[in-house]
Amino acid sequence: MLRATIQTTLFALWGTTAVAGNLEAITLDPVPTPAVESRSWTGFYVGAQYSTAKWDDIFSSDSGKYNSAGIHAGYLHDFGSLVLGSELEYSTGTSSIGGSNDDLDTFSLKAMAGYDLGSFMPYAVAGAAKFSWDDDQLNSNFYGVGVAYEATDHIRLGLEYLAYDLDEADGYDRISLRASYAF
Repeated sequence: MLRATIQTTLFALWGTTAVAGNLEAITLDPVPTPAVESRSWTGFYVGAQYSTAKWDDIFSSDSGKYNSAGIHAGYLHDFGSLVLGSELEYSTGTSSIGGSNDDLDTFSLKAMAGYDLGSFMPYAVAGAAKFSWDDDQLNSNFYGVGVAYEATDHIRLGLEYLAYDLDEADGYDRISLRASYAF
C-alpha cells in the first residue's frame, strides 16, 4: 500500500508539471548581437609622403638637410595580429650640404612587420635605398619604426622614422608624414 501511495504521489507531481502551463510552443525573438567592426590591413595601397632628413658628414664639419616629396606603393597581409608586407618608394627633393644645393632622388625597397591594433598599426621596417644626384649614386641599408592609422576603409595616415647606414655620413635620419589609399 505504501508503495502504491508513493507511486501515485510521484505520478501526480510529475504529471502536474508536465501538463501545467500553456501547451503552445514558445518562440523567442532572436537577441540582436552588436556588429563587431572587423578591419583588415590586407591588400594593395598607394600613397604619397613628405620627408625631412638630416645628416652629419664624418669627413668634414658639414651637416646637411634633405626635404623631399614622394610616392609609395605596397602590399600588406594581415595574419590576425601580425601584419607583414613590402613597399617600393620614390622620393625627390633638394639636399643642402656645405652651402650647395643638389637635387637628390631616392629609391627604396622596404620589408615591414607590424602589429594589428584595429585602426592602428605600429610597425618595424628595414630595407635598402639608392640615392642618385648629378652623376653620382650611393646605396644604403636602413631600419626604422612607424605607425599607421586607418582613418577610413581606404584612407591611411602615418608617421615613419628611418635611420640609414651611410659610409659617408655619421648619421642620416629621416622622418616622413604619409598618406595612403588602400584598395
